[in-house]
Amino acid sequence: MGYNNGCDLIIADPDGSDWTKITNASAGEYYYGGVFHPGNNKIYYSYYPGSGGKYSIQKMNTDGSDPVKISTCAAMGIDDGMAFQVNLISPNPANDILIVNLDKDFSLVVYDLTGKSVLSSSEKQINISGFSKGIYTVVLKDKNAQLIKTEKLIKN
Repeated sequence: MGYNNGCDLIIADPDGSDWTKITNASAGEYYYGGVFHPGNNKIYYSYYPGSGGKYSIQKMNTDGSDPVKISTCAAMGIDDGMAFQVNLISPNPANDILIVNLDKDFSLVVYDLTGKSVLSSSEKQINISGFSKGIYTVVLKDKNAQLIKTEKLIKN
């Protein structure tokens, strides 16, 4: 059994048959999370070209041809971009106290459903007992005002 230090995208028929690899990753090169868009018959995915490269969002035809970069993404600096896979606020849903699970300086802004800022903080424990029940958006930024993550918060 071999080891491929890379990750490819595949497509398959809706019933799971007829798997076809549509990319050919080199060592350290990764294709992540391919999503098919039926409106334009394209596959959208994240791409990492290898050591020292920049992550990007790209699209291609369903046969793997004509890859096009849509945007370049900055690595998040939390376990090499793992911020999007980890909940940085807890508990969620929350009643009284919200905890921010970050080991670096940050700023946090909470917005209600109308987009109004209802709280700003840089504390790791935040009292939200005065909030009305509902859904809020929490935006976390680093000390340089770069976006770390946006999460939904449910207040019980």
